[in-house]
Amino acid sequence: MKTYKNLSVLSISLLLLFAFPVFTSANSSWVWISESRPYDVLPFVAVGTILLETLAINLFGSVSNRWKTLAVVTAGNLLSFLLPYVYINYFTAPYSGVYNILEIIESGPFYTVGVVFLLLTLIIEMPVAYLFLRKDAENRKKLILSVLLSNIITTALVALTERLICYGSW
Repeated sequence: MKTYKNLSVLSISLLLLFAFPVFTSANSSWVWISESRPYDVLPFVAVGTILLETLAINLFGSVSNRWKTLAVVTAGNLLSFLLPYVYINYFTAPYSGVYNILEIIESGPFYTVGVVFLLLTLIIEMPVAYLFLRKDAENRKKLILSVLLSNIITTALVALTERLICYGSW
């Protein structure tokens, strides 16, 4: 446990960084200042995420079949990128069911990537990657660790990219 202390502290710190809001809304309206919205950035960061995770899982997870890894990571990422939008639209957003998902996202400060997104990503991608790649990996523990770390790193990078490119104000 002591050998992973620094990595654990860094991972928990990144999770907590996105967990606590920095500002309060004070019952005012959110206005996007930038021309781009999180869903505009999504296709580009999705491609980058898929490539980085595939590379990390192949190298550090010692998976022998590159194309299978690419297919599994793509499927897992598609599921985990789409689920937060469904979650926002049907469970958390005011007027969900009245407006479509793009109208809801346009009117609110909905950054796609945050702590809930990371948790959903891990809940979806870990089992998918493990179930489909365990037979192609030399070491299953390395596979699990590479999937876990690559998802944490890419999620943090996507959150940072999203917040740098898309910004708004209350």
